[in-house]
Amino acid sequence: MTRKETLLEKKYELQNQIHALRGEELEDVEAYKSNGYFHREAQQATQNGLERDIEHLEKALETAKAEAERQRATEAFYATDAGQMYRAAIEKKLEEQKEQFKQGQYKMLESMNEWIKGTLGDHWGVKSLSENCITFAVINPEKPDDFIFAQSIDVYYEKSSWLDDGRPRFETNIGTTGSFNLLDQEVGNRARYYMDLGRFLSETAKLEGLKYQLFRYADKCRARRIEIKNTSERLENPLAL
Repeated sequence: MTRKETLLEKKYELQNQIHALRGEELEDVEAYKSNGYFHREAQQATQNGLERDIEHLEKALETAKAEAERQRATEAFYATDAGQMYRAAIEKKLEEQKEQFKQGQYKMLESMNEWIKGTLGDHWGVKSLSENCITFAVINPEKPDDFIFAQSIDVYYEKSSWLDDGRPRFETNIGTTGSFNLLDQEVGNRARYYMDLGRFLSETAKLEGLKYQLFRYADKCRARRIEIKNTSERLENPLAL
């Protein structure tokens, strides 16, 4: 075999070792070598490129070996009485943390619903809430669980925005409700929306309070996510290997 064919063979052997450690399907290297594709691939490759691939795969193999050893040690630990008690305790704690996270979301939704209704009226509600955006919208009177299309206010918030050199972000981007017939019955609804929008933008003191609540909510969500991540890692790697 040529030097490049030898390197290519080693590359596939390393890949197979990694696949074996991960329980994945192996490549039939001998069968591949017997057809023209192997030789064509070797011819088209560069020696430096194959050597770099092998270097990366050797590092990946060491990582895969360490991960396989960690999994074996974890399974052995969880097979013991002490391991079973540990797993039960950590799983319980993880479920509690996830439930606390959900309850925090529900409470924030309730609080924001009360805020927007107190600010603009009972015909408003929270359409969606995430950790960097909240959408207030006009409730559809015919479907209380639905909202009127395009009659909404999106508020984007971040305590430290990477798009803005780490400065806080608290802004909105409001479009139109679309074209409509000026004598149509829906004009009153649209007029109310635009009047409500003007009131919303003019409530400076309330908006300051909203900003504080949203930033605080995002901080709490971030802290809870870190707690859940740390507990999950303790469950996956109880021996800290």
